[in-house]
Amino acid sequence: MKRRNVLLGMSAGLAAPAILKFRLAQAAANLDPSRLTGELTPLGAERAASASGLVPAWTGGATTPPAGWTPAQNGPNLFPGQAPRFTVNQSNMAQYSAMLTDGQKQMLSRYGAKGFKLNVYPTERTAAAPQFVYDNTALNVTRVTPADSGIVFGFKGGYLGVPFPILSDDPVIAGAQAIWNHNLRWGGTFFQFNQSIMVGGGGGAPVIASVSKQSYWYPYYDQYQTLEQYDGNPRASWIRLDQTAPANQIGQSEVGGYSSNYDRVPPLAFEYLVGEGRIRQAPDIDYDTPNAQSDDVINIDEIDCFSGKMDRYIWTLKGKKEVIVPYNQWGIFNTPTSQVYGPDTINQDLMRYEVHRVWVVEATLAPGKRHTMPRRIFYVDEDTWQVLTTDGYDSQGNFWKTGQLLVQAQPQLPGTTLSGWSVHNFQSNAYILAGTYYADSPPITATPLSFAPMPRTTWSPQALANSGSL
Repeated sequence: MKRRNVLLGMSAGLAAPAILKFRLAQAAANLDPSRLTGELTPLGAERAASASGLVPAWTGGATTPPAGWTPAQNGPNLFPGQAPRFTVNQSNMAQYSAMLTDGQKQMLSRYGAKGFKLNVYPTERTAAAPQFVYDNTALNVTRVTPADSGIVFGFKGGYLGVPFPILSDDPVIAGAQAIWNHNLRWGGTFFQFNQSIMVGGGGGAPVIASVSKQSYWYPYYDQYQTLEQYDGNPRASWIRLDQTAPANQIGQSEVGGYSSNYDRVPPLAFEYLVGEGRIRQAPDIDYDTPNAQSDDVINIDEIDCFSGKMDRYIWTLKGKKEVIVPYNQWGIFNTPTSQVYGPDTINQDLMRYEVHRVWVVEATLAPGKRHTMPRRIFYVDEDTWQVLTTDGYDSQGNFWKTGQLLVQAQPQLPGTTLSGWSVHNFQSNAYILAGTYYADSPPITATPLSFAPMPRTTWSPQALANSGSL
């Protein structure tokens, strides 16, 4: 029976001489926290507008909800009535080639004749965070060091803020730092929503692969403990999934905890499986294990564009550039499901793209390691540190998959949250879309997206037994 495995890949060696190299590389990177109140934003992005004028200056982000909006509604629409700045389609894609990823070019080439396009709206730098996140991000500049086994295994001394707002001058160290920033980006301490995973493509109607109520807790961003207490038990995040569809998964529940230092705390997961009637510790499934709840369209570590352990790759920072990326979504999460899914792609009329500066990180196979996707490119938003889009290649160097995160500004936090993600698999001619919707009429979510605190016992194995799932 296909089951489980969504949470088992979520978010989330150097010996002593290499740690010295880390410190030297960090010193060369001008690690001055005052930069975060000067030329950089509090989270480490360039504050100024881009030379092209496509990316405006950051002026504080979105921190005030629209008039009339209440928390009982879905995420607010911050830009109603705004028109696209331009549209990229199959006929004019060469004009915008420098701002397109390989995956976008592949999608335009393959599906452009069927209407695939990129509606590019004015760039809105909505990224923001609470003051405690800004304060601790500044502290992290000089207090964070790598895990004993190396930066790909985690870090020590970081808490309550972006761990690496100023990247190392060493591109291999910096690449790993950027992905850790993605894994531990700010998006709230607690949040809860209903998520579906739908599989489409090949010209057929999409099918429901999974529907679940998801509850998240990020101890990394929880002010209930001190840095010393957190460092002693660096459990960075917990996720709980309670399955509500399809029929063979109803009642199944899972809890998983992930770390910011795998030397000290390995990943941990428990599950209740329908038909067994007991709680058991789940096996450690990660990396390129096929994700059963996507009908094997993706691997476990493709959830959220990347999640889980990093040690099978060498991560290299290739630089920063302006790229067309999905940003400030709203329509796709406030539209009946039947209108969201096309026979080959997501309905692009519901998608919003903007031009943003992104860090480009290349992941290549580490010596002695194996992975079905040995080369991947990640485009990391400078403002939020979220990977916004990614491309993957097979062992023969052929283009294989492209994925993207669908993010929304939540000014009531304030913050920017993941509201969905998608992957197109060119070998199987299929795509998946995960998001906070599954009904066919508004409201799209059965319960609103919530950031309210929840009892920490929610993520204990015992809670599965007491939840009514049994």
